[in-house]
Amino acid sequence: MSGECESAITKTGWGLCNFSVITLCGICMIAEAGASIIILIVSPLLNCDLKFESNSVTEMNATVSLGMAFGGFTFGTLVDMNGRKESIPVAMIVIFCGSIGLAFAHTYFLVNLMIFVLGIGVAGTNLIFRIYMIECLPARKRGSCLAVLDFCWIAGYVIFLGICGAMTPSAIELQGNDFRPISWRVMSGLGAAPILVMACAMSLLPPSPRFLLYKRHPEQAISVLRQMFAINFSRHADKYPVTIRSLEGCIEVDEDEEPNANKSIRKLIHKYLSKSLKRMKKILTPPCLRVTILCILACCFHFPGFIWVALWNTHILKETRNNTGSIVWKSNFTCISDSESMALAFLNNNCTQANNAYFLSFLLCSLSFAVGEIILIIAIDIIGRRLFLILSGLIGSTALVAFTFTTRHVTRNVLSICFLSSFAISYTTVTIIILENYPTGLRGTIMGFSRILPHLVGYFMKILMKLPCLPTLYIASGIMIGATIAAIPLPDLTKAPMKE
Repeated sequence: MSGECESAITKTGWGLCNFSVITLCGICMIAEAGASIIILIVSPLLNCDLKFESNSVTEMNATVSLGMAFGGFTFGTLVDMNGRKESIPVAMIVIFCGSIGLAFAHTYFLVNLMIFVLGIGVAGTNLIFRIYMIECLPARKRGSCLAVLDFCWIAGYVIFLGICGAMTPSAIELQGNDFRPISWRVMSGLGAAPILVMACAMSLLPPSPRFLLYKRHPEQAISVLRQMFAINFSRHADKYPVTIRSLEGCIEVDEDEEPNANKSIRKLIHKYLSKSLKRMKKILTPPCLRVTILCILACCFHFPGFIWVALWNTHILKETRNNTGSIVWKSNFTCISDSESMALAFLNNNCTQANNAYFLSFLLCSLSFAVGEIILIIAIDIIGRRLFLILSGLIGSTALVAFTFTTRHVTRNVLSICFLSSFAISYTTVTIIILENYPTGLRGTIMGFSRILPHLVGYFMKILMKLPCLPTLYIASGIMIGATIAAIPLPDLTKAPMKE
């Protein structure tokens, strides 16, 4: 019956309403990306200013992953219970509170607490926007628009990275001054400001029609669809050709739906826990079990995420280059990949100088992600999800293996672009496949649940990883192949109705 719901959304057309939704969500992703990158840049400056131990930088960056593991699952289950549009401002306010709290924190405990809160909010917004967007789009545009969302995130991440890179030298020079118009605290506050503005702007978004049908509100759902039709076609809403009767049964409804009015906090918590447990049982029992296992495996192989993959690649390019510019793989050449050295590399000479070359290299590596997203925007709804997965896995893993044999600086930069672009394609494509293969009532739960293990793996890797550079290249190559093998058996629903 999901085809009838898909048809109802398709008949709303494609126009101004869709462009407005994509623009608003895209701007929000730009703001959220700014908050995500702030921790990486702020942690070395914070560590120098507050005189923490050097390993504190590692712990702060790992704490973000821990917060994201908790926040992803919490908001994933909440969004299935309370709604998509309603949950967006909540997640963004959590980011705002974490960023502002970090700007005023002075103790190690408070710093890590605010970073943990920030991680919760970042994971929440990252998840909610993708669910909301895919439920408001016609089948023929789902893939490209989700790629646009990730492209906006990458754009925001690059913009804020550039801003922080420009501010870092002044922040270092002003350390110890009584009056510091530029500091790591200002950077943290800078990441919070656009989040608060966009949290207010979210009231302009229409509710998700699929979720309204799931919550047994067909009158509100048809009203939203009529408004979308009227805006897209510049015609009266009554001309919309779909009726309430034709929407009956197109989405499995929430059988346990009850009004929340006049309920105590204890009862609301009990309701949240019991309904979350029921949804977890659904995704962990047939017919969803096989798809769930594959989704978790595919996501687990993407555990580093965009930022740390780019940072690792920057570190490899920097550490394996000798004075002549050629790449070095000699046994007497020490190149170790660990999160502490990668994060602290933004500063030189014991916090007295910014490493501008490292900033620039990191920025250029990060731009490679945009190449992959642009390719997805152009072709994912034409070629299909599965083919993109196979190609990204093969190209990315081959580029990393070839990297170990190259001796030219230009060649290894090209191979790095191929790998990072392929990683972006694989990451976004897997997310789209997961969203399409679960019904409305489980979409948030599976997204949150499938992200727990990757964030936990990321947490332990940041704490424990201390590996020679060469083995990490083979590990990264295996990650690309592993994600591809895990995701290939998942159904490819390109231009087809989502599972309902």
